[in-house]
Amino acid sequence: MSKLVIILPSEASMIKNEEFGLLPRWKRMIEEYKRYFSKIEIFTCDKRDYSGKLGVPHHPCKILINAKYLKAITYNIWLLFKIPFVKSDIIRFFGSVYPLMPFYRLSNKTPRILSYQYDFSKSTTVDFGKFKGRIASISEKYSVLYAGNILTTTNELQKVLKDRYNIDSHVNPNFVDLETFHPQENEEGFLFYAGRIVESKGIDILIQMIRSFNEKGMRLQLILAGDGEVSHYRSIVSNENLEDQINFIGPVPSVKVAEFMRSCKVFIFPPITREGHPKSLIEALASGSACVATRVPGNVEVIEDRKNGMLAESGNLKDLIEKVSLLLGNDELRKYIKREAILSALKYDIGTVVKKEVEIMNNIILAGK
Repeated sequence: MSKLVIILPSEASMIKNEEFGLLPRWKRMIEEYKRYFSKIEIFTCDKRDYSGKLGVPHHPCKILINAKYLKAITYNIWLLFKIPFVKSDIIRFFGSVYPLMPFYRLSNKTPRILSYQYDFSKSTTVDFGKFKGRIASISEKYSVLYAGNILTTTNELQKVLKDRYNIDSHVNPNFVDLETFHPQENEEGFLFYAGRIVESKGIDILIQMIRSFNEKGMRLQLILAGDGEVSHYRSIVSNENLEDQINFIGPVPSVKVAEFMRSCKVFIFPPITREGHPKSLIEALASGSACVATRVPGNVEVIEDRKNGMLAESGNLKDLIEKVSLLLGNDELRKYIKREAILSALKYDIGTVVKKEVEIMNNIILAGK
């Protein structure tokens, strides 16, 4: 195959990826694509050109109006005028937020594949309410119905697409770079979380957990990496006099996240609603973390309870404390789960995942659809 064009959604700008320490992940993925495509180009919702940092031609949106809703609107309109002139073997859309997909399809007959990485419609409705949920539902609907080909990350999401839209899809999980996320022998006594710092990720229950451990006479250290409502939660932690135990370190590069994952006693990932195919969780597994996650869609496809991790009921503080306590107090169980975690992450290796994705794309190209 000669050329691949990648299009990212409005919320996945390279300036944000760089700010959140995720730029190396995209560069690593592009490097892997280069094994199969001689030319790669990428379109993103940026005004700055990242061609040099990405190592491939990058097309930023020069007309971008960087305001709350106008950013997404101007970006999608800009794509409307750019896509008719795209020359490629296949166009790879990430995410399901392309409400103008019917027009993209009309203006360019190049085969397309869109990744459906989480239930965007339902998750937005639950997390932000009915207005944003309606917008998300419309965007998702037109994105998946007119993309032509869908690549999803879990069997559960494949079922969502089939039940909601009667669409067939290919399943291929998210990847992990095993060169970055790998285990080590030594561990330290802190607990670790990596992900968005928002209510739906269970941040409130993590704070409650530390307070409850204090009441039991156990003073634990919790480190949280990620962006979101950090100021809000720092205020809560301060009001409860837990600043010396709960540390919000903000977004950090992947290599630093990997260091924390390798060193922590327990990695905790407690979303209260649902996940897609949680990248943080598979990275923690690859790093040899002893993981405790909530029993929600997405997590349950990654964690096999009491084998490569522990599952606690969503929103259940008592159950979460019980599972964390079990790992903290049982060295043999923790070592066993860490070993199984490492083994279970091998199937998510970036080389394996990208190879399968390219095979799927090649079949789409040959079929000409």
